[in-house]
Amino acid sequence: PMFTALKNEMYLPRGRFNILNNYFNNGKQISENFIKEIDICLNCNLCKSFCPGNIDSYKIFTLIKHKFGVLNSFIPFSIKYKALMYLYKLFLSPFNKPFVKRNQKEIKNKKGKVIFFEGCYNKYINPADKNASLNIIEECGYEIKSVIRECCGYPYISEGNLNTFNSNMRKIENLLNSDYDYLVCSCDTCFDTLSEFASPMVKEKLVRLDEFLALNGYNLPSGINSLYFKPLNRHCSAYIPDKSVVPEEKGILSGYENFFCLKHKREFEKIVDYTSIYMQKYSDKTVYTSCLISLRGLKKILNDKKVYSYAEFLNLFK
Repeated sequence: PMFTALKNEMYLPRGRFNILNNYFNNGKQISENFIKEIDICLNCNLCKSFCPGNIDSYKIFTLIKHKFGVLNSFIPFSIKYKALMYLYKLFLSPFNKPFVKRNQKEIKNKKGKVIFFEGCYNKYINPADKNASLNIIEECGYEIKSVIRECCGYPYISEGNLNTFNSNMRKIENLLNSDYDYLVCSCDTCFDTLSEFASPMVKEKLVRLDEFLALNGYNLPSGINSLYFKPLNRHCSAYIPDKSVVPEEKGILSGYENFFCLKHKREFEKIVDYTSIYMQKYSDKTVYTSCLISLRGLKKILNDKKVYSYAEFLNLFK
């Protein structure tokens, strides 16, 4: 997808592996520019499914960033990211009050207990998604046992900071040492991070919000002229209304995947321009996505008109 959007051979695994081959086998040095280049990656792992050898480029490049020092900046990206999220919540969130309110219900015949994984986006940027998710989960007859407010750790993977990431994951797992039936994520990025790196006990009860709704027979809204913006890292179908359009073209990005807007401004602007042209043919549709990072990019591309998270869309149009 990065090559499709940016037309640069360095954004293909082949180009990066050639440089790594020169380092490991020919004694060439790894340049600072190369470290920046391998950071321009979506971590969607589509290259693995395309590769006949099933090579996991995502893990290899994460280890390379860890080894060669993406962390050698004065202030690590994860620190900048958390600071920006906190400042947004402090100064801008009061002016962007969520229109999806939390309608906590008393459940008489409980089907079970759910732990909801909030994630950074819900915590700092858009609490409406969390409120909508909790509303829907309770509609299905489940008790909200607790809400995990920790970051999934994806920003640490993004910068190659594996030591901090592993420590963060242990912290999350300690919070999950209790009796519950499902661990539900409304954010695909959080789900993918936990499903890849959490313990088997956590993975056993981990589900995306749409998977949870499908398992519990949730009635989807109908008759809405809508588009589901499918995240690149989603390798399975989603539980969405039958009439929702799902664009499948390669390289259709929001520009916010992997925090491009914060880390790589030039590439971010090119991606937004590329996607804006494509999305014009869907300008009449209500757009929603289960990737909360992509949500910010879609709002920029479509000027914030009729763009919602998956949970918000279901909660507002049911």
